[in-house]
Amino acid sequence: MEELKEYIVKNRESYSAAIAGNEVQSLRKRQKTESTVRVYKDGLIGIGGAVGKTSEKELTDKANAALRLGIEYPCCLTENVQADVRKHNNVLPADKVLETSVKLTERLKKEFPTFIISASQMELIVSDKTYTNSRNTTLKSDYCAFNVALCAKEVSSANIMDVFHYDVFTDKFGAEEEQTVIDNMHMICDNYYKQATLPDGKYTIMYETAEMFGTFLDQHLQARSYAQGNSILKGKLGQKVFADGLSVYCDRTIISERSIFDDEGSISENNVDYLIKDGVLTGLITNKKLAEEFGLQNTHCAAAPYDDTPVSEIIYDQLIVKSQYTVAAAKPLDRFIWVQIVSGADSTPQGDIACPVMLSYLVENGKVVGRLPQLTFSGNIIDIFGKDLVGIGDTSPLINSKNTQPIFVNVDVVIDK
Repeated sequence: MEELKEYIVKNRESYSAAIAGNEVQSLRKRQKTESTVRVYKDGLIGIGGAVGKTSEKELTDKANAALRLGIEYPCCLTENVQADVRKHNNVLPADKVLETSVKLTERLKKEFPTFIISASQMELIVSDKTYTNSRNTTLKSDYCAFNVALCAKEVSSANIMDVFHYDVFTDKFGAEEEQTVIDNMHMICDNYYKQATLPDGKYTIMYETAEMFGTFLDQHLQARSYAQGNSILKGKLGQKVFADGLSVYCDRTIISERSIFDDEGSISENNVDYLIKDGVLTGLITNKKLAEEFGLQNTHCAAAPYDDTPVSEIIYDQLIVKSQYTVAAAKPLDRFIWVQIVSGADSTPQGDIACPVMLSYLVENGKVVGRLPQLTFSGNIIDIFGKDLVGIGDTSPLINSKNTQPIFVNVDVVIDK
């Protein structure tokens, strides 16, 4: 009888420079290998996983032994696919991480003397993933990125953090990319001292699309939540729910640690999985088990711990949102609020949301007027992606970042007094 088996190996190295008090305090190198064997028999799954180098045979024996736990899981292995999408990018040599981090930190200290960079890091990530199964499938991918995450506090402030900037570089990191970080921080920090105000009212805000989607809509697109009636979208699959022309999909060709295949070795048709298409709810966040259990389309969102059954989640690096209304960076709206840092957003079962904003800026005619007082924006999830959607930006009109896709929506705003 044919042995139905999957074998997954993930290798990951990271080199992380920790920054506190405007100085690089340490460089930490971490290496991790995770290996998993999943076997299937009579509708059951057995899993053998380990951290560190472990033989495939040892993991297979462990997985076969785990079959007696009686965990039900569908077996539908990807068949006869060979794909190697490794790019072998070298964004930054590992032995240059410390030097690069020290140089950039010193520039930040010099350029922004009234701010202290702390609780920040610059990190090089190098990873690769191999998936093979007993149905003649072998999939390989890799990933390399230099991440810059900067938290800064104004020198006289009692806060832990007053401003924040994050960016990911997946092609290269050199003088041009370093200058991009500096320029983006100038946009944020230079305008911090300018004061602006607004009366309470209805305003357009600009926020990161992935943040807006992840904070407010993700939970309602989870297959189990939807099937159990806990989603505000219940019963609306296949129906027009959102704004005309709004499409939300995962583009598996975008560089990320997930690559074109998920942790079950599933590959999307044309490397695209739609959740919303032209305003119609077309898909939910699923893996093989959820798709079979609830009779749904598999949207290839499996993410698996090395020693447990797969779960389903969106990789936001690959999330794309399109609208029939595009807000071009070269021609931004006349006035909007640029939302930078939020904290403690909440929603009701009816989809009404409220989100405290710790840092935001008023923008008029493409120029930042100044920093607004802390405020709260509110609205309804369906309306935010429906009648209150103004448009989706191609890139940010204010900062230079390939990883930021802005969304413009009309919301109710209350300014803290």
